Amino acid sequence: MKKFKIIALIAAVVVGIGLYYFLSFLSNSENEVQRTAVIVAAVNIPENTTIEASMLTTKEIPTEAVLSNAVKNMDEAVGMLVNSGVLAGEQLVFDRLVKVGEQEATDSLAYLVKPGMRAMTISVEQTTGIAGMIKPGNSIDLIYRYTREADSAGEEAEEKEEGEETIPVSKILLQNVYVLAVDKNMSKASTPQSQESYKTITLQVSPEDAVVLNFAVNSGIVSAVLRSPIDTDSIQVPEITSKEIDNY
Repeated sequence: MKKFKIIALIAAVVVGIGLYYFLSFLSNSENEVQRTAVIVAAVNIPENTTIEASMLTTKEIPTEAVLSNAVKNMDEAVGMLVNSGVLAGEQLVFDRLVKVGEQEATDSLAYLVKPGMRAMTISVEQTTGIAGMIKPGNSIDLIYRYTREADSAGEEAEEKEEGEETIPVSKILLQNVYVLAVDKNMSKASTPQSQESYKTITLQVSPEDAVVLNFAVNSGIVSAVLRSPIDTDSIQVPEITSKEIDNY
């Protein structure tokens, strides 16, 4: 009986030593796991929210679990907009970050429009659309040609033909208008040759200018005039009638 007790005791000691080394091995293995610090959401971040520093935190996770496009620097995320909701504890990835107003940062027109501005699409042809040479990112002026009633008591009466009640007028309607898209193309990298058949251009305008432009395209002819990218000045040009053209 005593012999069995001794054997049991020895077995218990062996098992205890084995368990100790096994647990030590697991502990050392955990300590040897490589970890990487990433940026995660500290709170739920709803879609189309501008990120603030208080919404984020840094967390170390196993390197093998880090997403390929994970954000690792908080400064790269603060001030950006999330284009889809992010749950608390979820890794923040660059695919969900948008900088509003940057042409190459998104494929959504809504995120290209600067705050306070509006996107408006107008139809163009070869002559009104600068022969298919407009590209996203260009700036243009818009010329408005229309007819108006002649003032029979003024000089305009001399300009109209006999029996006519209106005279043609041409004027610069809007200046330095930013082109957001050509047809559905929003990329600056496109070439004029790949867009030569476009039929519409989408412009960034103020709400007030949108109302004016809407009226103009439905009451006359609106033509685009391409500007130099380094020319941002507005100029004063008087409206032109046939009389001014004759004396030009």
